[in-house]
Order: sequence, then structure tokens, then C-alpha cells
Amino acid sequence: MAPSVIGFTLKRSPMVSHFLHFLLVVSCTLVVASCGEARMSAGGFMTERSLEVKMGVASNRRELAGTNITTLNSTTNLSEDADVLLLFKAAITFDPFNVTRYWKPIGKRQLINPCRPWKGIKCTKRRVTSIELYNQSLGGTLPAVLGRLSALRTLNLSTNQFSGPIPSELGLASSLEVLDFGSNNLNGSLPSSLGDLTNLTSLVVSNNGFVGAVPTSIGNLQRIRNLNISGNNLSGAFPTELTNLLALEALDLGNNNVSGAIPVGIGSLANLTVLDARNNMFIGGLPATLGDCISLTRLDVSGNPQLYGSIPSTLGQLTRLETLRLAGSNLTGTIPQALTDCAGLKDIDLSNNALHGNIPFQNLKNLTVLHLQNNLLEGDFISRVPTFSVLEDLDLTNNLLNGSIPEGIAGVPFQKGLLLGQNLLNGIIPNGLGDLALVERIDLSANRFSGGIPDALRNCISLTELHVGNNALTGGFSVPNGTMPGLTMVNISYNLLNGTLPTLNHLANLKVFDGSFNSFSGGIPSTFVNFASLQLLNVSSNHLSGEVPFFTIHDNVTERSFVNNTDLCGKVLNKGCGNGKLATSTIVYIALGSAAGLVVLISVILFLVYRRKGWNKGSKHSAQVSAELQLKVAPEEILAATNGFNDASYIGEGKLSVVYRGLLPDQTVVAVKRLAISKATVTEDAEKALNAELEVLGHIRHRSLVKVLGYCSSPEAKALVLEYMPHGSLAGLLHSPQNEEVNRAFDWTIRFKIAVEIAEGLKYLHAECRNPVVHGDVKPSNILFDANMEARVADFGVKRILAEQGFSSTSSSSTPVTTAHGYTPSEVAASGVPSLKGDVYSFGIIMLEMITGRDPNQLEPGQTLPQWVRATVANSKALQNVLDPVLMQDITAHQQKMAMVLGVALLCTRSEPQDRPQMNDVYKMLAHIRSKPNESSRRKGLMSSGRRTLSVARRSAREVQVVQQPLPHTPSLSDWTPPSQV
Repeated sequence: MAPSVIGFTLKRSPMVSHFLHFLLVVSCTLVVASCGEARMSAGGFMTERSLEVKMGVASNRRELAGTNITTLNSTTNLSEDADVLLLFKAAITFDPFNVTRYWKPIGKRQLINPCRPWKGIKCTKRRVTSIELYNQSLGGTLPAVLGRLSALRTLNLSTNQFSGPIPSELGLASSLEVLDFGSNNLNGSLPSSLGDLTNLTSLVVSNNGFVGAVPTSIGNLQRIRNLNISGNNLSGAFPTELTNLLALEALDLGNNNVSGAIPVGIGSLANLTVLDARNNMFIGGLPATLGDCISLTRLDVSGNPQLYGSIPSTLGQLTRLETLRLAGSNLTGTIPQALTDCAGLKDIDLSNNALHGNIPFQNLKNLTVLHLQNNLLEGDFISRVPTFSVLEDLDLTNNLLNGSIPEGIAGVPFQKGLLLGQNLLNGIIPNGLGDLALVERIDLSANRFSGGIPDALRNCISLTELHVGNNALTGGFSVPNGTMPGLTMVNISYNLLNGTLPTLNHLANLKVFDGSFNSFSGGIPSTFVNFASLQLLNVSSNHLSGEVPFFTIHDNVTERSFVNNTDLCGKVLNKGCGNGKLATSTIVYIALGSAAGLVVLISVILFLVYRRKGWNKGSKHSAQVSAELQLKVAPEEILAATNGFNDASYIGEGKLSVVYRGLLPDQTVVAVKRLAISKATVTEDAEKALNAELEVLGHIRHRSLVKVLGYCSSPEAKALVLEYMPHGSLAGLLHSPQNEEVNRAFDWTIRFKIAVEIAEGLKYLHAECRNPVVHGDVKPSNILFDANMEARVADFGVKRILAEQGFSSTSSSSTPVTTAHGYTPSEVAASGVPSLKGDVYSFGIIMLEMITGRDPNQLEPGQTLPQWVRATVANSKALQNVLDPVLMQDITAHQQKMAMVLGVALLCTRSEPQDRPQMNDVYKMLAHIRSKPNESSRRKGLMSSGRRTLSVARRSAREVQVVQQPLPHTPSLSDWTPPSQV
């Protein structure tokens, strides 16, 4: 048999054999390649045109993006993955950086390989497993076909401009582990099909426009470690299903409108390191089970105004916690001592709540940020600040802290701010503050600092804001060239500073300078006109003189910037300036003219006095009337106005006076308070003292005080002439029988407004008059309502004046002038001497009376109203049990404010005077509570309508006096704590 060629070749020649082998392999390879190319061409996988034909879609790629694919089959190979990516490219309508320019067939043979060099695409085993196109400014929509990518593990399209909804078909991409659509313009609701992506470890859809509820199906994602749905408009309740995600490490649902309670089951998330639920609408208290999330390093539930109750002490179990932010809620109670166990805390923000008591953080040595502003915290925490060796930002503004700033504060590395304004701090501003070279903001305003502004502050080279207004600082103020170059705001107003104004010519970025209400003298520096960024200039109420420079580039610099400087002149004041010294002859003429004018003026005054009805030149007892009051009343005019103090003019009476309605000849309606003083006690010295005191009262003016229009002191009558208050008193509104309409109208909004108005009036008497005025008889019958149903404090100072001058009452009662009754603290009842802190106590009783509806003189024998409130709250832990039943209609909308005001009232009624706040601080607390949002906006605009209803219903109401009874000793309430839940 003849041998085969191959056999022959292999057998006969090894080299020839190898060459034939090579030819055979090359031939087979070419055949296979040709067949494969023909198959790919026929199958439509090579060119874009063949792709479009195969998919049955028009060549317009925007039409491709809009195609509605109702059924999707998962891809099984690289070629099908490429089909999906080209459809995705067609849905991208904005690609400013040409990211997808290489997403196309390449080469002469139009080969498609998305794994190289298609930007943002990664493959594993010839399958597309990753699409990462973040921060490319891409725009368009998300096509449903993305759900066909069965091998896709990562899809990151964050920080782009994609819009429209997330297609529900994406839930078919079952291999997805990371899905990130953060920071786009996507909208619609989150599809429930996201719960089908059970391999997900990270889901981020933050900062879009999604609406609706958080799908409960997300609770199926048992492998998820990072869930971020923040920055949307999501609403509905917190899904309890999320508490089943035991692998969860980071949960961020901040900046939404999620409501309902934070579920108790949150404690099951033991692996959770970050919980961010800020700026939502959660209601209720913080669950104690948060302490079971033992891995937490960051907890932020700030900005939830409907959260209430106390801070759970179980948070002390979070020993890994570094950031704690609970700001902007309605949290009450004290800061738990247990938080000091969280030794790793670096950032604490509990601001804008109603927390009271001391600050227990002195042992937290790792703190870099501490924000506790806008609370009711007290104590001498500031002395411990030097122990915080890494503290950079401290804000304790608007609390009740006392003490002084220690020199050692210079060793604290402040950078952001040292903000201590609106507290009760005293002492001097230490030179050590000048060592804070990196601090940007210093606020020491509205305290009780004295001494000078230290020159050492010039060393604070990074300082941008300096606020030291509203203190008692003395001396001068200057900012030499080259010092504090970054200053933009300077507020040194309401002090006792003198000297000349600083030039500040090197402060190119100065926006605000307020030096008002001081004693600066000299001229206004011409350099002030050069501040191009100036937004506010106020140097009013000083002793400045000379011409005001012309501020050509500052529209906001007006006459108000310079008022109450009598020696200033210039165009902005519409007051011309003289050109030099006056001639001697001119001075003589002016002097003669002034003298002649003075003679004429005196003659006119005497003529008018002699013409006055009832004036008797020879009378031994003439009517005494304040020289500055416009309404002058003689005794016979008072008798005529009241028809001889006729019963028909009677309004009401107390232990010291009887009040009548009076009508003057000019038809002015007044209230005439006839003092019930025994003639036997009226000595000449006592009468002079009485007239002097009444003169002082006549000069007091405030919108929350009943004006004293005049007084009369004669043997026939000793009386005050007051503004007439047509709507009666708070006593009548609280305890006299009313119809149902009036009771409904006298709601929480009205009562709280009345409390603020009373506090404002008392604050003025105590802290803003030239000399403090003790009211001495604060009670509901001395709170009157004007024509607009605004509350006014009446009878201020009268009781104290009569007590000090030894006048006795003509009343048949044997009760002394200062009577122990339900509104008087025990120390005043015992001594008979009214006091400022006694007024605070009485005001606290009025607040309790408005909250509870209980008359403090109608309790069980031996019991006081503060005792009853404290005992009831301690036993029930519920606000409802002390509320006036009428207020139950408002509890949903206002319960947190009610609880906070109750706390203030109990502070005011502490048994020891030194433990009570000053009236200025009480007003500050109430103003802070007033500034907080309500739990509901459903009562918007009710104040005005409520006042109108009360005004109509009370027109014919008569004065109702509160029965006065002795007050037992009030126990200390220093350990009182507001209820944790109401």
C-alpha cells in the first residue's frame, strides 16, 4: 500500500512535517475567522446600523432612549451587554465631556468590545460588571434596558444631571451590589422593585427629587451596609422594616419629610455606625433603645421640631460615639450625666432646645466642637473651659450661665468661635483672649462684663467678628493699623465707652460697625466713607460733634445712623453747619433775644395757670400734678369726673384703693384710682415723699404698662389718674363665669401672648428704668386689657410706696398693707417688704394659674400652687394632668411650648429668692420659647381672631377681685425636672 503524503512527510522529513503543520493551522484559523465574521455580520452585532435593524428601532438615538420595552430578557454574553450600553448611550442627551465618544464599533471590521476602550466600563470574564460614570455632567434619562445587565455589580451615575424616574425594570439586575444615583435630578417615587436587588450592599439615591414613602421592600436587602436616601422629599413614616437590616452600618435619611416615631426596634442595628435622621418631621421622644446601637460613632437627629422629651441616659452606652447632634428640637430636662461615659465625643450640638440645669461635659477632653446655644442651661461652666485642650468651636449663646471668663482660656486652641453672648457672665474681659490668634468670632455681648476692652484683642489676627455690646464696659476702643485686618463686624453698642471713635481705616472688608449708646465724643472719622462693603453704621446716642462726612456710596447710611448726637450737623442730618465763630455783637443780640423770649414764655405760662378752673391762689392745699404730664386734674375735676365717686362709676376695689370710671370735660375716659389712706397717717414729710414717688411713676412709659396720666394729692382726695382699660382684668377672664365662646377663645396662644406681655412690662420696670421699680402687687387683677386686648401691667409701685412711707389703709380689714396671699412669696409675707424677686415669684404664680386654670387661693389648706403642680407632674409624668381643660383643645399643636412655659413658671416660684431668675432672664426664656415653631401650623392667624372674639365677649364685663388668703411656706424646687414625656 502506498503511504499517505502526510505519513510520508512526517515519516520522511521532520522539517517538512512541521511546515505542513503550520500551514494547516493557519488555514483552519482563517476559515474559522471568516465564518465567525460572517456570522456576526449576519447576526447584526458588528455595526450600529445592524444593531438598530436587529432591535427594530429607528436610527435616531433619542427615539431609542424613549422606546418602551415591556419585557426584558437578561443578557447572557458580551455582545448583548454591548447592545444595552448602546441603548444607554442613546438615552444620554447631554455629554459635554464626550465621555461616551468611544462607545461605538471600531476598526475596519467594526468590532464591538465595550471592555476596551469604553470609558467607565469594566468587565469580568467577558461580561460588563461595572458602569462608573460619576461626576461627568451627563444628562438624560435612565432606560429600562439597564435591567438586562445580568452580570452588573456596580452602577454609579452619581453627581450628574440625569432626570426622570428610576425604571422599575432595574430590579431585574439581580447581581447589583452597589447602586449610586446620588446628586442628580431624578424624581418620582422610589420603585418597590429596589427590594428585589437582594445582593445590594450599598444603595445611594441622595440629593434628588424623590417623593412618596420609603418603600418597605427595602427591608428585604439583608446584605446592605450603606443606605442613603437623604436630601429628597420623601414622606410617610419611618419603615419599621429597616430595623431588620442587621448588616446595616450607615443609615442616612436626613433632609426629608419622614414622620412618625423613631421605631424602638432601631436598637437591633448593632452594627450601625452612622445614623443621620436630621431635618425631618419625626415626632415623639428619642427611644432609649438607641443606646443598644453600640457601634454608633455618629448620631444626628437635629432639626426635628416635633421631637420632645428628655435625652435618654442610655446614650451613655455608646462608648464609640464621636458626633452627637440633637439640635433644633423640643428636648427638655437636663443633659444626662451618663454622656460623660462617651469619652471619644468630639462634636456635640444640643443647641436650640429647652434643656436646663448644669453642663456635665468637663471630662470630655476630646471635644473640638461644643454647641449648646439657645437653651436654659445654668451654672459656672465657663470656668472649666480651659481644661478642653483641643476645643476649636464653643457656642454657649443665650443661656443662663454665670461666672467669669478665666485667664486660662488663652490655652484653648479656639479657631471657629468663642461665643458666650446673652448669658449672666460678669467680671472683666481677660487679656488672655489676645492669645487666641486663630479665633474667627468672639461674642461676649449681653452679659454683665465691666472694665475695659483689652488692648490684647489686637493680637487676634484671624478675628472677623467682635461682639461686646450690651455690657458695662468703660474706657476707649481702638483698632490700630495692621491689627485684626479681617474684621467684618464690630458691635460695641450699649456700653459706657468714651473717647473718640476708632478710624478703622485699614479694615477694607468692614460690613457692620455699631458703636451706639455710648459716650464717644469728637468727630466722625472721614475714613468711614471709604468702606465699600459697609452695610450698617450706627453711632447714634453718643456725644459726637462736628460735620458728618458725606457717604456717597452707602444708601444704608441714613439720619438714623447719627441721631441723638446734638452737636452733629451735615447734609445727611438736614442740619447746616456754622462757618466759624460768631461775632460779639451777634452773641449780644442772641442773648437779649433769648432773655426777652424767656420773659414772654413765663408770662404766658402764668396767664394760663391763673385761668385754670378751680385754681385758688390762697388755697393751702393745691393739686399736685407732674410737670411733664399733659392732663392736669384738680380735686374738684376728679369729683366731677366720677360724679362724686358715685357707685355708678364704680369699677372695682382692693385693699389700698377703689377704682372709678371717670369722664373729663374733654370727653376723655380715664380710670381714677382713689387711694384708701387714713388721714391720721398723713404727715407733711410723708406727703412730700408720696408726691415725689408718684411723680416718678408718672414718667414711666411702656407699651405693656398702664400709663399714669396724673395724680392728685389733697385733703379731699388722693388719687391716680390712669389710662382706661375697657376690657377688664386677667382675674375676671380666668375665674369669672364666661360663655363657651369666650372660653374657647381664651386658648393657649392668647394665654402665652399675655404671659410674654406681662413679662415684658415687668422687665422694663426691673431692668430698664433709671432706677429699678418694684411692683409689689403682681396679681391677675392688676393685669388689665386695653382696647386691642393687649395685656398691661397696672398699679406698679403703689403698694411699695405706701408701705415704705408708712401709710395705712382706711379699709375695715385689719390686714396690713403687704398681705400674704397666693401670689406673694413667704419672705415678702414675713417681712412686709416687696422685692424684685418677689415680683418674679408672683409672675410665676400667674403663669401657673393660666396653665392650670386653678386659683392659688382656692387650694387645699396648707398647699400652694407650685406644690400642687410639682406633685401632680411627679406622680403622673403627664402634662395633661395639670392643664386647664380648656387648653386640651391646643395640646396637639402646642404641648411642647406648654411644657417649657411650665418649667419657666416653676423656676420663678422657687422658694429661695436667690434661686429665682431675674425678670430680664425670664423674659428672655419666654422669648426663646416664642421663637420656636409650633408642632402644627393649624393655628396660624388665630391670635388676631381670638383677640377679636374676647374683645366682643368682654365689653360689659366688670372687674372681679381675687380673694386674698395667706400663703404657706413654699418648698424648694431646685431639684425639679420637667417631665420626660408629655
